[in-house]
Amino acid sequence: GAGELVTLDGHMVLSGDGGPIDVTGGAPQIHGDGTVTVDGEARGKLAVVEFQDPHGLVREGFTLFTADEAMLASSGEATGTKVVGESLELSNVQIPNEMVQLMMALRAYAANQRVIQAIDETASRLIDQVGNPG
Repeated sequence: GAGELVTLDGHMVLSGDGGPIDVTGGAPQIHGDGTVTVDGEARGKLAVVEFQDPHGLVREGFTLFTADEAMLASSGEATGTKVVGESLELSNVQIPNEMVQLMMALRAYAANQRVIQAIDETASRLIDQVGNPG
């Protein structure tokens, strides 16, 4: 509803107890421990958790993941994790490095293609010579 903390996509952000975080009355601030305040008054705390096997999470959208009950049971509060408000996380992809890797893969593919073509041509000539003893 109106006045509740939501993501850019409009999904409600829940506090650690599972309820909505009311941010009516001013500009919300999110502190390093996940506490959400409005005009100095605590309104809730984000649940920041770590999973033993993050690969078990299921992608539900561009930035959304879900965990089954077993994963949730084995999750724990994130230690050493800091929430940084009013900031965007940068990509962990280095574009120049990825382009170099892509070019290397493309060249390796082209070289393999030429080898396969040469083997195919050799086999074709061999078949022609064996099939036509003439």
